[in-house]
Amino acid sequence: MKKLVSFIIIISTVLSFNISTYAIDGERDIRVGLNYDTTALANITLKSDGLIQIGELQCYNKVNANYNAEDKVLEIFDAEGNIIIKAEENEPCLLVAEGGNFEVGDRKYRKSIELTATPSGIRVVNVLPLDHYLYGVLPNEIYPSWGEEALKTTAVASRSFTLASMGGKHEDDGFDICTNTHCQMYRGMGTEYASTNKAIDDTAGQVLTYNNKVISAVYSANNGGYCESSANVWVADLPYYKIKKDPYTPEDLWTVNYTGDEIRERIKSKGKDIGKITGIKVTKTSESGRVTELTITGTNGKYVTTKDSIRSLLSLKSTMFEILVNGNSLESLISAIIAMENSADKGTILSEIVFPAYDIKVTINGKGYGHGVGISQWGCKNMADMGKSYTEILDFYYDGAEIKKLGEF
Repeated sequence: MKKLVSFIIIISTVLSFNISTYAIDGERDIRVGLNYDTTALANITLKSDGLIQIGELQCYNKVNANYNAEDKVLEIFDAEGNIIIKAEENEPCLLVAEGGNFEVGDRKYRKSIELTATPSGIRVVNVLPLDHYLYGVLPNEIYPSWGEEALKTTAVASRSFTLASMGGKHEDDGFDICTNTHCQMYRGMGTEYASTNKAIDDTAGQVLTYNNKVISAVYSANNGGYCESSANVWVADLPYYKIKKDPYTPEDLWTVNYTGDEIRERIKSKGKDIGKITGIKVTKTSESGRVTELTITGTNGKYVTTKDSIRSLLSLKSTMFEILVNGNSLESLISAIIAMENSADKGTILSEIVFPAYDIKVTINGKGYGHGVGISQWGCKNMADMGKSYTEILDFYYDGAEIKKLGEF
């Protein structure tokens, strides 16, 4: 055991973590952004069951770190309060838990934590092996009590998604992947389950490929009974995501209600004010019935939103829905207006149709939960319960994709 070091070390690039391209044999660790930008920290306490290794230094089972905004440095203190390291801005400092994990607040994380001083505060990144990362993902993305084949299906998809995301989504942020639904839900070691860990171990190294490249194997909770094309949700039209009926997934019906004013405020949050809302209309749909374009009109113009942005704007579970305005479908409202236009009482049109439209109430009836591309998790569960293997389930949801093992292609 090395003696506790209590003198100050100025960090240099020798302690920086080498961010290299992911090797197909799976040796490169995953870098998970825990705190960064607006969530960067002013200070942090790390605890471990054993020694904490920082470069050539060893500390006992606790260190504190502080961002010194005046000097623009990261300061790391030992358990006695002595400064043992100062690191300049953007110089990462890697702390390795010899006991195997760190306790950070009310959560535990495997292997190592990287701290970096940034203008926003301390960026915190969990650096760990791929499958150890997946241990903290799967139980947050699927019910651990579900069947073994459903868990293995998700393990292969999640591993594939993770590898395909590296060097893309968060490259400029200093890590590979984040901890929320923008990437995958990750909550560290404290959420692990034996069942999901086993599914990861049983499928070790297995990924989905297309033309010998690992695919971004996305998934959602419930596709409403129809698999969707990636082009109708995002931009890229990927050949393994096809529109087709999914007989294994229940519809999962839902309803959301809005007033015109509430919709106006949501549009204003996007930087545009179209005035009092006078109408909302589905203007394009995909073959599956999902709404791909929604047009909202107001007294000062209109707002058009498309694809998955529709779901974001109105906080909808999915884009598979129909709209009722003041309790009527668009078609019935148009019919009513035409009928009134043909009547003798033109005043009725103005008093009962035009002005009340400024105080419209919108009901959105939909089905499904999520974007609908790739695995539908409830469909996956039902297929597993019917006796389908994880390879059969993956084959259904990712047309033409092949399961291969890292290092063998």
